[in-house]
Amino acid sequence: MRLKSFLIIGIILLVGTMVIAFGGCNSAFYTGKAFTYPPGSEPHNNDWDYFGEVIIASTAEGSYYNKSEKVVRITVVDKKKKRVLFDEMKFSDCGGIGVKPTWNKFDELYIDLYEKIDKGDILNEKGVSVLDIEEIPLCKLSFKYDDKDKRFKLVERTDLR
Repeated sequence: MRLKSFLIIGIILLVGTMVIAFGGCNSAFYTGKAFTYPPGSEPHNNDWDYFGEVIIASTAEGSYYNKSEKVVRITVVDKKKKRVLFDEMKFSDCGGIGVKPTWNKFDELYIDLYEKIDKGDILNEKGVSVLDIEEIPLCKLSFKYDDKDKRFKLVERTDLR
């Protein structure tokens, strides 16, 4: 009985944290992409010095790929969980959003965002029905590490649509 109570409390705390994290934006869906530095390190191996994630929240009803407002949150923390980057942006009337981070040199972080449009189902080479997703470049972001402030700053945002 005591274990069941702890599980219920844990689930309530997790759901509450998710609601707070997205500021009550009534997200129907969210997804994310994790990335790490140095190159070759993996989020699940704990062999990284810096851990980043891009979380995309959608207000869409139904499929994640439905056109709706999307909120993109970018965070990078060091091993001590000190936040060295936080940025947030919104895209209106956008399908799903994909993320391609590039972080080969510590003080330069690049993130490409692309819109993922569901063009319907197709049959793959094995005859299995899969989504036909079109990827359309959406935005390019460039961040530079500021030695004085000890954090990353957005130096360029190029909207591509």
